[in-house]
Formats: sequence, C-alpha cells, structure tokens
Amino acid sequence: MKVNIRYVFMFSSLFFVALLGCTQETIQTHIVKKTVIKTMETPQSRRQGISWSYVPSHWTLTTASGLRIASFMAKQHSHTTEITVISLPERSQTLLANINRWRGQLSLPSVTAKDIGSMSQKLTLLGLDMTAVHLVADTQAIYSVIFPYNGNNVFVKIQGSIHEVEEEIYFINRFIGGLVLD
Repeated sequence: MKVNIRYVFMFSSLFFVALLGCTQETIQTHIVKKTVIKTMETPQSRRQGISWSYVPSHWTLTTASGLRIASFMAKQHSHTTEITVISLPERSQTLLANINRWRGQLSLPSVTAKDIGSMSQKLTLLGLDMTAVHLVADTQAIYSVIFPYNGNNVFVKIQGSIHEVEEEIYFINRFIGGLVLD
C-alpha cells in the first residue's frame, strides 16, 4: 500500500490544530440587549398596520382626516408644506388615473400609459415594489410614492412649489424607509 505523504501531513496538521485549538475550559455566554425601535402612529395608521420609526425633525404630525392615515407639516426656511399618507383600496384607481388626476391639479394635460415611464421610477423598499412619481409644472410640483400593502395602495405625497418639493424628496424617501409594516 502506497501512502501519499501530502495526505499524512494534512491530516496530522488538522489533528494537531484540533487538539490544541480548544484550550478554554469554561463556556462563556453573553447577553446582548435587543434594540427596540421607537415607532409612532396615528389611530388611522394603526388600523392599516402602518407606523413609522423615522420622522424628519422639521416635520410636525397634524390631525389626519378623511382618507388620510397621517398628515405632516414640513417647515423649512420660510415655507410650510403638507405631506400626506393616504391608503386606498388597490382596485380604486390605476397608476395612470392617479397620474392624470395629479397632472390636472398642476394644470398639465393628461397622458397615456406609454408616457408613465418618463415620469415614474420603480423602487424596492421594505421588500415592496414601489413607484415614485415626480411631476413638475411651471411653478408647482408633486412627488408621490405609491406601494401596495394589505390590499390597499398607500400614497405618500407632497405638493407645493418646485423648490419645496425638491427639498423634501430626500426626507420623504427616508420616512418611507423607516415605515414599520405589521
């Protein structure tokens, strides 16, 4: 029987490491504190299973009414702009219908389904497929992120001057990234 010296050396080395590698005679345990994320919610958002762990410091939660599950006032510099969170049944309106309704609010003409790609962007946040829509008119703009959740479409939307909307897009996306979905 022929013995390969390479295998003998390899197995001897492994045996030697295993023999000397475990020199501790006590088992140690460590307790790691669980990080608790402080969340905020409204009665309307609680019913939808939505809360949030991040709200920009310049946003103030205001009373939500109607279809709104949350409403915030963003105060930056000398202007205040409203950010709304709305939940509607998924079957209520198509993306195209919402875009055309918002375009009407900005006095822009309606578009067709083939135009949606030029004014929207697909995102994946919180493991959900989302659509961000950014519409700009002469002096006003709308930015909205739409995503399906619990049989509804959730809209996080801002409308205001172009400058106001542009300043808030980053904060809206961070707010959405901090949503806690039950």
